[in-house]
Amino acid sequence: MRQAQMLIKNIEQFKNDFSESDVGEIPSDAALLFEHTTLTADNYATTWAALLKRYDNPRMLVRDYYRTFSNLPAMHAGSVDELAQLVDEFMRHVNGLRKLKEPVDRRDTPLTTMMFFKLDSATILAWEKHSSASIKDKYSYLIDFLQKRIRILRSSQT
Repeated sequence: MRQAQMLIKNIEQFKNDFSESDVGEIPSDAALLFEHTTLTADNYATTWAALLKRYDNPRMLVRDYYRTFSNLPAMHAGSVDELAQLVDEFMRHVNGLRKLKEPVDRRDTPLTTMMFFKLDSATILAWEKHSSASIKDKYSYLIDFLQKRIRILRSSQT
């Protein structure tokens, strides 16, 4: 099993170095497929092709990204670190959807709504004050607002 874990780690490094598309995280059950594979440079192409054949399913990747949005932890403490982590993770998954050619720029209402479900009440109130003149919530405006809020909160900490 240790050899399989090393292989997965090396394949992940290979993916980071040489892959042009985001295929999501390599599932842990993939280790079982390559448990008895000897670690050599010649095996990377074959192993990578096998991983892609099994796990590179754009429909499932899109579903997984949306599932991840709902599984992100909601803010409880209202801390700046909690907000920064939420915004970073949310943006990371939106960027993954972009790489899969999902039209996230036309998904303002669902994206902002999913983000609102995770924010603390003070941040939502601040957003409502900030955006009261807007007819609709826009994802890019919300993210800009949240990033500015993070900077302000961090700079005002003593």
